[in-house]
Amino acid sequence: MPDDPEGPRSDAPAPGPGHFAPVRYPAPDWTGRGTVTRVLPSATGSREPVGWLVRQGDALAWLPLVRPEQEGYPVKRFIDDMLRSGARQSRPARAEWDHVLTFVLHDAPRERELSEVLDEVRAARAAAAPPPITSLPWSTRGHLAPPSPRPSPTDDPPPTA
Repeated sequence: MPDDPEGPRSDAPAPGPGHFAPVRYPAPDWTGRGTVTRVLPSATGSREPVGWLVRQGDALAWLPLVRPEQEGYPVKRFIDDMLRSGARQSRPARAEWDHVLTFVLHDAPRERELSEVLDEVRAARAAAAPPPITSLPWSTRGHLAPPSPRPSPTDDPPPTA
């Protein structure tokens, strides 16, 4: 295609953005130490965590554990929304950390090795995972209902002459 002798066209629409990502806090680098707390679902006595809130310098991470059918799921969604809102409002990570912890039940924050925290989260997620489906009573290829029974060739008596 030959070049336009008049130069680039100014009436051509500008290309749209390639993608959109909401504003968020930077993630920790997961090496070294950081401040960690386990978030708990409620004051009902459950010690199973909803997830872990991690801060390392200006970085924040929320590592949730619960599924929608579990007790702590509303707490998970609440923290998700608070972190999105704080990032949108350009609230510093330390201020957002303090803000979130004023509203949720949690263990005392501690300085920990972040690699150990990741191992703890992986183990908790593996233990909380639903058991895998190992077999189904029927094939799910192409349909979800069990297949209708087909007559066997031995069901019909042979024709008599």
